[in-house]
Amino acid sequence: MAQFNYIAQPRGGDRTSGELEADDLQSAARQLRNQGLMILNLQEAGAVVVTEVDEQTEPVEAKSPILLDRIKKYLWVTNRDRVFFLRHLAVMTRAGISLTRALNLLSDQGEKLKLRRAIKTITDEVQTGMPLSESIGRQPVVAPKYAENIIASAEESGELALGLDRIANRIEFWHQLRKKIIASMIYPAIVLVVAIIVDAILMFYFVPSFERFIGQSGKPVPPITQLLFDTSHFLRDNILSIILAFLLGLIGIVFALTRERGRRVLELVLLNFPILGKLAISSVMAQFSGLMAVMLRSGLSLIRAMGMVTAATHFRLFHDIFRDASDRIVAGQPLNQAIDDPLISKTTVGVIASGEEAGSLINAFEELEAFHTSLLEDQVGKITALVGPMLILFIGGVVAFVYAGLFMAIKNLV
Repeated sequence: MAQFNYIAQPRGGDRTSGELEADDLQSAARQLRNQGLMILNLQEAGAVVVTEVDEQTEPVEAKSPILLDRIKKYLWVTNRDRVFFLRHLAVMTRAGISLTRALNLLSDQGEKLKLRRAIKTITDEVQTGMPLSESIGRQPVVAPKYAENIIASAEESGELALGLDRIANRIEFWHQLRKKIIASMIYPAIVLVVAIIVDAILMFYFVPSFERFIGQSGKPVPPITQLLFDTSHFLRDNILSIILAFLLGLIGIVFALTRERGRRVLELVLLNFPILGKLAISSVMAQFSGLMAVMLRSGLSLIRAMGMVTAATHFRLFHDIFRDASDRIVAGQPLNQAIDDPLISKTTVGVIASGEEAGSLINAFEELEAFHTSLLEDQVGKITALVGPMLILFIGGVVAFVYAGLFMAIKNLV
């Protein structure tokens, strides 16, 4: 039998290190897992630690002949990259590979340089004794902020792989939903671009040419034709002012979003739009329900989970609701009473109340996530169904207006 040195962490305990005898590395890992230990490092006694090799001896990465692959590694880290890291780390730790070894392998496999550097930093910090949860919490490029508490709870319970899978599932769920929403808005966006191009060609080229032709006849033009010419003149004479006003409006909105009061005003305006307001509420509540379900299932207390969800909520009006609810829970109120607010639907409050009474609050939040996600997708579908035809009608209206003006002018000439 061979001797193996290990560093491991028991559930809810401090790190421990020592030696054990086993036939091979897999048998040693199996012994530690059977004792309820999470393996941080495991190697044969006297073996050279691969992770401490001097930088000069590291192999040089081969350059890809594909230009896009060379450029890709300098791009920003996407949710797909985060999910890749979390899922593979979960698979490796579940297979008994030590945490430091798994992190070293993943630091070499990442496509993005920023992700590699972040994983390398996490590896170094874990090797010096820092908990994985704290180290990942200091690297927002790797995982969202709420992941720190889920991983910390998983470390305490000895279910690190399960905690990593839950975070990856949460990121992937919202990534896929966001992709679906963006895909559904592509058609309206194309129609909008076509509308702008068609209107620009008509007003800046076709109508002025026709006006010069009509002007040569010396005859007066009908009122609708004159209105068409006046509209073309206005757009051509003020196009720079219109563009400048549009840009200033965008800058004003961005500036308002950086100010607390301005952000709240814009949020109130958004909530008062018939469909967009419901869309915003469904989005916030779906995220709230999903995060609460994941955190409670990971073993976090209700107060701690509410605090993390509050910090992860960027919609200021709902951020205040969740923050006040946390204070009421600390004061002794049940969650369904603490979260009762005009912006929170009675259905949501009722489901939470039922979950508290039945002792199945996690299931209640999972049901609420599915409910609000369904509402969100339905509302996005309504927007897509409305915007496309409205833009087409707008293009048709402009073309009809131009056609009517031209037809009446030609008729007047005859």
